Amino acid sequence: MSITINASAILNNLTANNSYAFSSTKRIVKYNSDADETRQSASSLKHKLRSLKDIDTSDGPTARTQNKIKSFVNTYNDLMSSASGITGSKKLTKYMDKMDSLFSEYEDSLKSLGITRTSTNKLKFDTTNFSDVTSTKLDAVFGEDEHFVSDSIKYAKAISSAAQQALNTPENVLGTTTISVSADNTALAQSDQLLAAATKNLYLTDYASVQAQTLVTYLKNYTEQYNNTLQNHTSADLNSTENGYLNAMKNATQNVKNQLLPVGITVTDDGTLSFDETAVSSDNIENVKNLFGSSSSYGTIIKGYAEKLFSSLVQADSSDLNIDYYA
Repeated sequence: MSITINASAILNNLTANNSYAFSSTKRIVKYNSDADETRQSASSLKHKLRSLKDIDTSDGPTARTQNKIKSFVNTYNDLMSSASGITGSKKLTKYMDKMDSLFSEYEDSLKSLGITRTSTNKLKFDTTNFSDVTSTKLDAVFGEDEHFVSDSIKYAKAISSAAQQALNTPENVLGTTTISVSADNTALAQSDQLLAAATKNLYLTDYASVQAQTLVTYLKNYTEQYNNTLQNHTSADLNSTENGYLNAMKNATQNVKNQLLPVGITVTDDGTLSFDETAVSSDNIENVKNLFGSSSSYGTIIKGYAEKLFSSLVQADSSDLNIDYYA
């Protein structure tokens, strides 16, 4: 998840205390432990039910049959406990309702075996009189002609599948992200953002058709924002990394000062730029392109440091924050 916000929106919305808070919605995938337990319980219930299919009802109430019924009841109750914690699954609700209807249909037959349902839809197995249960009563629930076991297996399988689907569910989480810029650094952040935008304009220029006067406007804006950034630096409270970005800008500019001269830009002794707009003509458009018009050009280097500086000046309480410098 990422939060993208316009750089100018950050600066325009800073309050008196130089902070800006805005709401954001994060889409997350949440692990549902109840769904995992339901999936396991439903799968286990299938095995317990298949075991009940294998009993010979003609043998009557054997200890083996009693233990199988007790194991089935315990697993069914585990399923009821975990399934109650799952919401929003229509498939799960559908088959839990079918299971409930099935148990209602067989309520009297189950009761004759000592199996009753509580107010929370769990089962209770009273074994006190189980030894008196007849084969006919067992056959009424677990016999081959009855559909209690086969339908229960079918519903348990569907419940397990529904729980698997609900295991990792997307969820919207509403939160607040707060952005702040130190009061000492607000002016620098503003000019720095405008510097990045100025280099972007020069990078996106169609140099095959651009008029010289348009380049004059762009270059004039670039030198103004570059100079404003250097001047605002003197009153800012920066850390070593931020000072490093500014020094890197100045070094990059010094490295191309001879290439800047033909397009009217002079690097002065204090590192600022002066611009002679009369120097720009259709004859040196290619020079401007070489300085600002490619991904490896001087302008792109300045833009990269300007973006890094702005990101550092802007303090956010969310690591998900992305800044759109140009929208």
